[in-house]
Amino acid sequence: MKIIFQILLAFWLTWFWVNVEDSVTKSLRILNSNSNKPLKKKILFAFSSDEDIQVQATTLLKELQCSKEDRNMKNICSSILFHFENGLGSELHVTEGFENIVQISKKISTSKDLGGNSAQMALRAFKEGGDVYLSAIMSNHYYQNLFNESIKIVPQSFLREEIQDVHIVINFDEGDVYDTIICQHTNRLYLQNDQDNMRFPGLENLEANINSIHPDLLVIGGFQLMNQKPKKEYEEIILKLEKILIAQKNNLKIHFEMGAFNDENLLYYLIDHIFPHIHSTGMNEQELQLLFNFLTKGQLEQKQINTNEQLQLIVKLLQKQHLERIHFHSQTIQLICSNQDWRDIKPALHRSILVGLIQAMKSYNDNQIDQQFNNSTNLEILLEEEDLILHPNNQTLSQDYLIQNMNFCWNVNNQLKHQCCVAPVLINPHPMRTCGLGDNIGSTSLLYQLQ
Repeated sequence: MKIIFQILLAFWLTWFWVNVEDSVTKSLRILNSNSNKPLKKKILFAFSSDEDIQVQATTLLKELQCSKEDRNMKNICSSILFHFENGLGSELHVTEGFENIVQISKKISTSKDLGGNSAQMALRAFKEGGDVYLSAIMSNHYYQNLFNESIKIVPQSFLREEIQDVHIVINFDEGDVYDTIICQHTNRLYLQNDQDNMRFPGLENLEANINSIHPDLLVIGGFQLMNQKPKKEYEEIILKLEKILIAQKNNLKIHFEMGAFNDENLLYYLIDHIFPHIHSTGMNEQELQLLFNFLTKGQLEQKQINTNEQLQLIVKLLQKQHLERIHFHSQTIQLICSNQDWRDIKPALHRSILVGLIQAMKSYNDNQIDQQFNNSTNLEILLEEEDLILHPNNQTLSQDYLIQNMNFCWNVNNQLKHQCCVAPVLINPHPMRTCGLGDNIGSTSLLYQLQ
């Protein structure tokens, strides 16, 4: 009897794993078969670019001679250890000792690459066929080797010998251990001491550029770089931008790319002066939770929330902020909600999931246009919930149905007549990198949805 049971168990396990593998293979085939192409639209990206230096948290902590005792101190070690232990992502402005950290990071770096919300999103839009304009500092090296000198830098004076602003990207993976401290969640921490980006150099020429280029879409980002800065240093910038957005918002679409905010005063100012004048925004699960808690509770609170809670928050955010469009992306799902002013969601959703997978399996940016991803080895679908609850109607969607079809859409009966579409994400549990994935994902869907 025991032998028969073992044989039946072996057959069942074989059937189970074959079906799991088939589901992943089928999902990848659906993503690769997306034949839709974006319209050739003008997109102006502003304001941030930098050079990213990637390091592993455990290596940098060792080089900085940090210890668990530093958790009770107020220094750079305590900041890194706090984010490492709790698996929290953020952007920290560091002045004291930053140059020393840069020099150490260059020695232990796993890679050096183009970074910054605007630059990364511009690169992806260029690779996907957009007519791209970038209002951010760009080096000749990256302009030639990544953009093939084929996008327009505005103004031309922003094209320089090198990018001065450097970001240290500290990567940590769930289960990493340093001095008995265990990392709870895979994430990354950015350290920066930006000079050029802090001045938002593209702002001075923004209105003139809009009037001369006549872009279909303006994409703005990089505001998280002003975390913990005095109000007087960002107030003038935000108020000047607000005037431009008010004057232009009926002439083009405006997208605001969220970031890892840890400054309540800054986020309040952005919500008060910028959010009323945008049409679209994009964010990950951490940014969603922070934004919604801030809007409802008046405080920045970071905690893990499940997929059903995320779906509910997105619909509430649409209604509360009167947005035309939101693109949400996590390690388990992507969700786009948009009204009739935007093109069909499904092609945008599928292409952005595929781009996220392609980008995660590259160790650095390149100028290759990857239409497909054909290696299903090690790919996973990590849906948390047995059933998804679709708000606001509380419709139930089975996990099996979503995986089989790689897409489900429903209508949100609000004033703006949104449609929402959700799809599971294909991931490799051992990505080459995670830095910049959100920028690539968000830029792709914008391009595919522009009317």
